[in-house]
Amino acid sequence: MDMLLKTLYEYAYRHRMLFYLEDETQFHECEIMSERNHKELRRLLSEEGRAYLENYDGEQRLQRSLELEAMFRAGLSLGLELSRL
Repeated sequence: MDMLLKTLYEYAYRHRMLFYLEDETQFHECEIMSERNHKELRRLLSEEGRAYLENYDGEQRLQRSLELEAMFRAGLSLGLELSRL
């Protein structure tokens, strides 16, 4: 992502995302439950299992980040196209 798009994306993510959530309460509840489940899963796993979980988490975070960035670019592109109508 070039610097301008990355700057816009980071601003939107930090300052505008919560405004556009359909249900902010659900988002925060999901975040809390996810963290609880992750901690419990880490507790139950062996050291080797925790290493696999960390690798899995890293790949999932990267995939989510790539998806969010792509959706941001798609939304921005659609907005620019619609503004030309």
